[in-house]
Amino acid sequence: MSIRPLNETNGSNGTKDFRLAECLVQPQLNRVTRNGETTQIEPKMMRVLVCLAERAEQVVTREELLEKVWGDVYVSEQVLSRSISELRKVLADDAKTIIETIPKTGYRLIAPVVYEAPKPNGHAPAETAPVQPAIETVPPKVESPTSKTFSFDRRIWLAGLLLAGLLLVGLVMFAAWRWFESKPVASLPVMRASLNLAETIPSELDVFQSLAISPDGRRLAYVARREGRYQIFLRALDQSESIPVPGTEDGTGPFFSPDGEWIGFYGDGTLKKVAVGGGVPLIIGGDVSDPGGASWSEDGSIIYVRRFFEGLSRIPASGGRPERLTTLNTERGDRSHFWPEVLPGGETVLFTIWLGGNPNDSLIASQSLKTGEQKILLKGASHARYLPTGHLALARGGVLRVVPFDLQRLTVTGQMVKTTEFVAMSQISGAAHFVCSRNGLLVYIPAPPANAGLEMVRVDRQGQAQPLFRKAENFWTPRLSADGKRLAVGIPDNALDLWVYEIGGDAFKRLTFGHLNLAPLWTPDARRIVFSSDQNGALNLYWKAADGSGEVERLTQSRNLQFPHAWTPDGRTLIYAEIDAETRWDVWTLDVSQPVESRQPRPLLKTGLDEAQPALSPDGRWLAYAAKEFGKWQIYVQPYPELDGKWQISTEGGFEPLWSQSGKELFFRFGDRLMAVEIEAVAGFKASKPQVVFTGDYKLESVSMLPTYAVAPDGKSFLMLRKPGQSSQTKLNLVLGWFDDIKRNVAKPTP
Repeated sequence: MSIRPLNETNGSNGTKDFRLAECLVQPQLNRVTRNGETTQIEPKMMRVLVCLAERAEQVVTREELLEKVWGDVYVSEQVLSRSISELRKVLADDAKTIIETIPKTGYRLIAPVVYEAPKPNGHAPAETAPVQPAIETVPPKVESPTSKTFSFDRRIWLAGLLLAGLLLVGLVMFAAWRWFESKPVASLPVMRASLNLAETIPSELDVFQSLAISPDGRRLAYVARREGRYQIFLRALDQSESIPVPGTEDGTGPFFSPDGEWIGFYGDGTLKKVAVGGGVPLIIGGDVSDPGGASWSEDGSIIYVRRFFEGLSRIPASGGRPERLTTLNTERGDRSHFWPEVLPGGETVLFTIWLGGNPNDSLIASQSLKTGEQKILLKGASHARYLPTGHLALARGGVLRVVPFDLQRLTVTGQMVKTTEFVAMSQISGAAHFVCSRNGLLVYIPAPPANAGLEMVRVDRQGQAQPLFRKAENFWTPRLSADGKRLAVGIPDNALDLWVYEIGGDAFKRLTFGHLNLAPLWTPDARRIVFSSDQNGALNLYWKAADGSGEVERLTQSRNLQFPHAWTPDGRTLIYAEIDAETRWDVWTLDVSQPVESRQPRPLLKTGLDEAQPALSPDGRWLAYAAKEFGKWQIYVQPYPELDGKWQISTEGGFEPLWSQSGKELFFRFGDRLMAVEIEAVAGFKASKPQVVFTGDYKLESVSMLPTYAVAPDGKSFLMLRKPGQSSQTKLNLVLGWFDDIKRNVAKPTP
């Protein structure tokens, strides 16, 4: 090993591997190994450590670190302090003998930095000794003249026999061909089968890409849930069982490399890849949160969705700096670009443009990877995939359809035709859960029964569920009024509208008409309902009288998407979440007691990290929220409004925090579990260890980060959403010879 300056690079963070005290630091992998134990750290945290290593034994100011690591994105110094604190934990620097704090100035790395010697081809150097060629002496074989002559004659005889045999086979094949030529030949039937799984495919994953098939059709990768956690499973189709892929815990959105030897996936806030044959997953890079599709190109790049409500990005599969590939056309109404696929030839990407409402209104588009030229191919479908038959496969209304397509001209040349395959399809993102190999094997998650929707159930603390009413719809974000007597909920039809239901009654009353309306939130006095709507562009905040009277009033104006979550007890201040292109999920407040012209939204949590789902305690003193600080969502609580302390509530992970009306319990979701934490906040703040209230396959909302359950006023029951009968998806459908079926039954392309 040798000490070298930091300008020699070999990784995404710009440095060689180096040793620091007892730790091996691998910037390109965002990994620190100490005493044989490896810890994966957040990319920006690694960049802080790299910046300090570049200036070892020198003072690096806070301003320099913030500028070098976060650039133009504004974050508070609290984020930097938190990163330093986490680094000290990873480095076991309790005595601060590695990173020294310079009060009111910055930090200094005081431990020696020792860089690893170069590693050829990315592998550890091996100690080798000169290799001498092995020489084996073989005595010559002496044959008698008689044996040599016999061997030669036998070879001639065998050659003649082989030639005669080949002539005979040829005559038989010719005769058979002549016979079959005169007879009508029946086509082989399409073969359909079901593949039963031991694992459950979670219903909340319907908005994401959950299946992948290797190009040769031999292997299937899918996301399932085991013991409350997501994991990617691999099924060789000549085997009877699936196996979990090590290192893919909490992974989603799988996709195969062109050679079928790697599985790419979303995990811990970044793109990763793992060899099909096994091994430790490798970090590709990119700051990601929502698996809206990814495609691995023959040129070694990956085109992927960084997060919802954005365009596509591209990154080298070997790791590196991502680049933005497509930009949302707000004038056209783009809300997200989803489900990319690189077309044969590697010069064009096919993708879906989601317009924010019914996915059946989405656009299928292509974009040149050389010129950036974009072209709209058709309207009225989602999740298009190219087939070697000269068609596009796509979904509309839960039915798999095909349309003739000219790959050279990038032109649809006919009409969409329905197939007989009914596939599971998200009514939010338009994700259609089907995959097809190059040799014509179709695999898909079957669609639920027509109009099955979701049922709303009341679940007690023992996990016993009773339907609230007979109606089954694709319900979104149920919210109870403070007295528990009325329910506001989103129900999609031609649009997504809000409805109000009197508990115990038999009728829903419509509150909004047209556009995309979601995330209802009652005011404390239950006289109005605040909600998100795209009636004037991006999803901004509006409110309307809960009895339906009067007009809708706009509360905010922003290009960013916003969702209401909580009120202060006096009903003066609204707390909401907003998605910013740079700082991601943030928490804001709006004082509605001010005159309309004086209302100014103010940021509450805007640190450059993901902070969403704010929930305020009934007494208005404590703000709970979900945050993604080091690659995993957790639940935190801070004093409101000062935010001068912080407690982590969850341990394994968590979403959707909601308070009991007493303020003595905080609930949150983790996979299939509803968790509860007891709160003591009379003198200070104290939270108990999270406990499981019950488990079940109930809906989670992963796109808008909105709660999909409600807590009854007495805290003894909860409103949850589930598939009718609490059915779980454990079956996949297979179609062998699907390309032949298309050629026989789908109209040929028109010239």
